Amino acid sequence: MYSYKDSKWTLYISFAVPGEDIPLTGRECCAFLDRFDGDEPEYHGIYGQHFRMHKDGSWEKPKFYIASATGDPGSWKAELYQGVNIKLTAGGSFGNSEEEILLHPNQFDDKPKPAALTPRVVSVDAHYDREHNLINVDWQIAEDRPPQLIRRNSSKAK
Repeated sequence: MYSYKDSKWTLYISFAVPGEDIPLTGRECCAFLDRFDGDEPEYHGIYGQHFRMHKDGSWEKPKFYIASATGDPGSWKAELYQGVNIKLTAGGSFGNSEEEILLHPNQFDDKPKPAALTPRVVSVDAHYDREHNLINVDWQIAEDRPPQLIRRNSSKAK
């Protein structure tokens, strides 16, 4: 997630799939909006295009997006942002009376574009786990660069 206020990227979640060729299933991709810091009366998030890659390497993009929230519908709104993204705003009074808002952004790309900035490694640490006979390697990337999906391996020490 990118903070325009702080000009930095933060990786909030990573997960490991316990094996190869285990597909993620389902037809939904969910996101959320929350104010983690500050007390601004309004806060927002801008959500870009997303895609699903199939096992054969082909890409699928959604036909539409549905925005919804808990609580009073008047306290949030969803709208197209620059025609291609979705802007969710909360923490105010917006006159929204709908519990769900259907949006059709112009997803003109056929597949995701690579990040404009590549990660820059700022530290690397390797250590031996004697109990499990593993060598673990950890690294940190610069906060002004987007996190990348990675494949993390642990290798048995020889």
